[in-house]
Amino acid sequence: MQLFTPFEYLLIDTANNFGLDKELYETRIEWAKENLEDLEDFVADADSPNMYWKSVFAIREAQNGVPSGHLVGFDSAASGIQLLSVLARCNAGMLNTGVINSVNPVGAPDIYKKCTSVMNSTGYLRKAVKQALMTFMYGSDMQPKITFGEGSELDKFYNAAKIVAPEAYDLRSIFINLFQPMALDHTWTMPDRGVVHKRVWTKKEYKVQEPLLGSSFTFHTSVNEGADKGLCLAADITHSIDAYLLRELGRRCNFDMNQLVECRDLILALRNPGKVTDRSKIMSLVEVEYLKVETIEEYSDNQLAQLLEQIETSLKFGSFEIVTIHDEFKCHANHMNKLRKHYNTILWEMYNSELLNDIVHQISGQYIQTNPIDNNVADAILESDYAIN
Repeated sequence: MQLFTPFEYLLIDTANNFGLDKELYETRIEWAKENLEDLEDFVADADSPNMYWKSVFAIREAQNGVPSGHLVGFDSAASGIQLLSVLARCNAGMLNTGVINSVNPVGAPDIYKKCTSVMNSTGYLRKAVKQALMTFMYGSDMQPKITFGEGSELDKFYNAAKIVAPEAYDLRSIFINLFQPMALDHTWTMPDRGVVHKRVWTKKEYKVQEPLLGSSFTFHTSVNEGADKGLCLAADITHSIDAYLLRELGRRCNFDMNQLVECRDLILALRNPGKVTDRSKIMSLVEVEYLKVETIEEYSDNQLAQLLEQIETSLKFGSFEIVTIHDEFKCHANHMNKLRKHYNTILWEMYNSELLNDIVHQISGQYIQTNPIDNNVADAILESDYAIN
């Protein structure tokens, strides 16, 4: 994984806010260096003028030796498609969302640009294709039709979507078909004990008649009522995985050091778990809150070995604050290398796990077939440069 100095992260952050976030890191850094003395002159041309100005100000403070609380922000490359590609072990989807590095990259991975290119339709901009692809993967049938109509261009879009993220494309239909007819809710539990409870909402309308004046109006509402079918799980399952990643990343970056040390010492004092032998079940760092002398026998040696790995890595990197806004991850420039390593590690854990099948089984009682683990791909995930960038 490419590592950078804190000052280089400030340069990258400035270039990102200017609008160069799809370029290689080297290109972003070089642009900022070439214009270092005149960065203020580019505010009006920046994609995000306010954020760009803030980044430039942080550079000036660093140059003057003034401590800064400026947070550098890195975004995930199409987080929903990225996570589904990881869980389904889809090489194409992971390559196009930056989870594994391209051999000869010409820019940061951009699945929306790739989809536009595969369509080979010059009449559509990346922005339009992004809106169609993102919403389609979350279950929308309408948005692609709004963008492309219902003719050959729509067929081109569907074909391109299947090429750039084949497993995520198939999972969309699988998730939709998991919908349980007439169920009032769908419930599943994530690796950190977080319970997802999604009620089924049905739109209703009632005509209200005013008896004296003879006027009426229609009242629209939603009620928790079963339905024969629904699209909601395509989005709900993906969002639940996304939310788990955010929570887990927060735990591993910003933690109570004494709590982790006490948990580690307790494990080593009472058990000798050895090495991890099975990664099919993800172990969350949240378990440091539950593991006590009286509960340690509830954990297998394999679970304790995984927990020790996470504790040792977190203690090695140290605790630092992060801010997450959906698929954007912010921290001080001094810590961005560590945040990116934690992010890659969580993706690596997901790749090696059976989390996807676990969720499917909890909802439907069934299992699906997924691609086998490739250890070379797993190793490549840990070295990803652009999973967030």
